[in-house]
This record gives sequence, C-alpha cells and structure tokens, in this order.
Amino acid sequence: AVMLTLSHIYMRADVATADDYFRAIMFMIVAVVASMLREHVEKTENALRDSEEKYRTTFENTGTAMSIGEEDTTISMVNKMYEKLSGYSKEEVEGKKSWTEFVAKEDLEKMKIYHYERRKENRSAPNVFEYHFVNKNGDIRNVLVNTELIPGTKRTIASLLDITEQKQAEESLRESERKYRTIFETTGTGTIIYGDDTIISLANKEFERIVGYSKRELEGKISWTKFVVKDDLDIMKKYHNIRGKNPDGAPRNYEFQFTNKEGNIRNALVTIDIMPKTKKRVASILDITEYKRSEELAKLREQQLIQAEKMATIGILATGIAHEINNPNNFILLNGKILSKVWKDIMPILEQYYENNGDFVLAGIPFTNSKEKISQLISGISEGSMRIKKIVQSLKDFAYQDKGKLNQPVDINSIVESAVLIVNNLIKKSTNCFSVNYGKNLPAFKGNFQQIEQVVINLITNSCQALNEKEKRLIVSTSHVKDSDSVIIKVYDEGTGISNENLKHIFDPFFSTRRYTSGTGLGLSISYNIVKNHGGDLKLTSEPGKGTTAVISLPVSS
Repeated sequence: AVMLTLSHIYMRADVATADDYFRAIMFMIVAVVASMLREHVEKTENALRDSEEKYRTTFENTGTAMSIGEEDTTISMVNKMYEKLSGYSKEEVEGKKSWTEFVAKEDLEKMKIYHYERRKENRSAPNVFEYHFVNKNGDIRNVLVNTELIPGTKRTIASLLDITEQKQAEESLRESERKYRTIFETTGTGTIIYGDDTIISLANKEFERIVGYSKRELEGKISWTKFVVKDDLDIMKKYHNIRGKNPDGAPRNYEFQFTNKEGNIRNALVTIDIMPKTKKRVASILDITEYKRSEELAKLREQQLIQAEKMATIGILATGIAHEINNPNNFILLNGKILSKVWKDIMPILEQYYENNGDFVLAGIPFTNSKEKISQLISGISEGSMRIKKIVQSLKDFAYQDKGKLNQPVDINSIVESAVLIVNNLIKKSTNCFSVNYGKNLPAFKGNFQQIEQVVINLITNSCQALNEKEKRLIVSTSHVKDSDSVIIKVYDEGTGISNENLKHIFDPFFSTRRYTSGTGLGLSISYNIVKNHGGDLKLTSEPGKGTTAVISLPVSS
C-alpha cells in the first residue's frame, strides 16, 4: 500500500503537494509499526502458549498431588495425582470444592489459621507441614504438604505427598524398638551388647545390679573382660575371637566366674548370640551363685533358665522377623490388588480380540483355558499375602510383652484360632487329619488372652509330638457347659498316650516323658498354673497307644 501510494504521488508529481508526501510518509511509518506490533504479538502469544503448555506439563507430572487454591479456599485446579489421592475427578473438584473438605477435623482449625496468616505481610505460617487428609471414601491418609503463594496473587499452590505407608513403617519400627527394649530390660538376666573391641555399648538394669556398676560407668567405657576372673579369662577371650570369625565355632552357653564391684566372686551362666547383620554380640548373664550350692537344684534351675531365655529370644526374633516380612508383604498385597484391577480392565479388550480373531495364547496356554486360571492366580496372590499378614500379626501379638492382667473379656474361639495359626506348620507336618470345631455363640470369660493362648499352643504342640503317623487324628473343639457356666477347650489326639504312672506326675515341674529328646517338663506345669490362676481347671486323660484328651475349663465372666 505504501509503495502504491508513493508511486501514485511520483507519477503525479506535477500536482502533488507537501501534504501528500507527508501523508504518504506517515502512512508508511504506521504500516511498518503495525507490522512490527503484529509480529511482537504473535511471538508473545506463541511464548505464552508454550509457557502455559510447559507449566501444565510440569503441574501434571511432578509426581505429587498438586492443587491451586483461591483466597476463599476454593480449589481452582488439580492434577491427576490429586484425583488419585482424593478419589474425586477434576470435574468434581475444580471450582466446586474447598480444600477444607479434605482436612481431618483435628487439623482443620490449624490449617485455616495457616491459610490466613500466609496472606499477611509477615507470612508467619509454615510452608511445609503434615496433616491428615480425608479422601472420598472417608479414609484418612497422612500427607506432607508444601505450600507457596503464587507471586503477585493470593492464590496458593500446594504439593501433597502421601506418606501413610512411611508413617506406618516408622510406627512399626518404633513399636519393634519398644518391644525390644522392654524384653531387653525384663528378661530376668543381666544383658549386655558389645562389639569386637569387647567394650560394653549397652547394659540393662539387671546387669547393673549383679556387677554393682551403673549404666553411666559401664556403657562405652568398660570391657566385659574386667569382670571375668583370671582362670576363666583366657578361654573366654578365645571363644570371643573364634566367634568373630565363625559364629558357630564357639559354645553359645557356658559357665564362668566374675568379680563384682565389691570384689566378690560370683558364678554365672552366660548365653551369647550374634546380632543379625552386625558383628555385635548379645550376652545374657545369670548370677547362679546360690544355685551352685546345691548341684541338683542348679541343674533343674539351669533348664528353667534356658527355657526362659529361649522364650525371650523367640519374642525378639518374632518382632524382628515380623517387621522384615511385613515390608515386602505389603508390596505383594498392594501389587496383587493392582494386578486384579488391571486384569478386570483388560479382560473386555481380550474378549473383544478373541471374538474378532479367534483363540490365542497367553503364557503358553490358550486364552479360553487361561482366562479363569489367571484370575484365580491373581486372587491367590492377594489371599496368600493376607494369610502371611495374619500369621505375622499373630506372632507379633504372641511375642508382645504380657502385662499379666486377668481382667480382659476374652473370646475362647479367638484364642484357639490364633493358636492354630501360630502352630499351623507343626500341625501340617504331624497329621493329615486335623480339625477344629468351634462352638457357636459362646460367652466370654474374664482373663488374659496371651496366657490362655500359651496353654492352647502347648497342648497342641504336645499332641503333635505324640502323633507317630500322619493318618492319626488331632481334634480341637470349643463349647459351653451351662450347668457349670464354663467354656471348654478340648484337645484330643490319637497319639502314643501316657501311662497311668506318668499321668500322676504330668503336672509336676520338670517332669517330662521326653526328657532326653525335646521336653523340659515345664510346659504342662506352667499351663496348669495359668489355668488355675484363671479360676479354671486343666485335666488330662490318656491311654497308652490310644491317645490323650486335654480339657481346659474356664468360668464365664458375668
């Protein structure tokens, strides 16, 4: 247009005026500026579109749940991870819901204060903190949130990280540590932990008592060799060095003499174990000076102490193993559920493909034969994982420190179910003919769940050990006797039985028909005392070659 105008003026130069030239030049300048402005606007718009696209891509792919909240608490924008965390779709949330709807009641007031403080000049509210997030199903999740105000606005952008599993793992670890420390302090023996340098790193109260030194004087300062008498020191150092190279190369239990702070020589029984995944040793030391005065009494007490130490070790191992198993098992359980959902979603596609193209092969098996089996296999993953979880929980409950109170309302069927779960492997190895008959609508009794569970485990274990053929039966049953208002647990086996002579002494401490195999003679004695402490009775009837019946009778609580 500019060129045409100039050409026109040039051709009419004889009649063109200065105004004509001026208008032409101005027109040319305006046209050039307009062209430059259009180019700038196009670049700006392209840059904005590119920036917005990058922003949305970042917003959607941060790996955490993201939301943008307005000053009035309305949520204006969320990403896919937020949809997953909340259980709501974007359409249900954006512009319709307040973030306050997703906060648990106990955290709401604090969060509102943060919201308003963050918009003041001093901005005293924290940017990073934890709170309890409530999803669509009403489930409460632990969330770590990082919030910032969008520059130049009063809008908040929040990044939410679901840390529920992490918190549960931390709590499980803390619980394991609490149980370990409880067991460590209450084993009844003087217990220490030390390393290759023989310096005591940890000691319990019982060890303080028997050596006469305080924890402050012992831990990190004194070697265990300080307490050992000269005659025993060389052999104990030898055991220590061998154990450092080969844990099984030195004896685990032995006696030695030690000197306490007052210079008195005492006799002790020590049990030493290597802590898993470390080179540290755990030594349980029992002062047996008084027991040594009578050799026969010392032998009996030694068996009792070994049994007690084994139970303490089982408690420690059960807690540690439970924690180690739970972590991978939770992955299996979660992945099993996801696989199940994936299989359900993919089935219609496979069915459609089958209808259009005929049969095809999955893992070497025709689709028509495998579709049901695969569904069963996936279900089996979740079911197996849940079974592992129940077994681990039962072991943890069994190993939990018993406070000895006898005032809990207890369901007898729950006790039997838990006990059977714990010894299930032994039952399967012992018999193919095991059954449990649970009585219906049985009343509760007042007592201690763990103690009665220990009795049932002991009776079932004894029955398993008495079975010499896998076709022999083992039957456990529960019932209620109205006349005496008692609940009954009966354990019947078709094992070797007990002679009348042995049956007379069956509840005596240290009496055992398996003295030289696996018995200590403490199980039934302890079981009998537990039942008596509950106001109940434990009776055994037996006939050699035909089996044994054990009956626990417990009075029902009002």
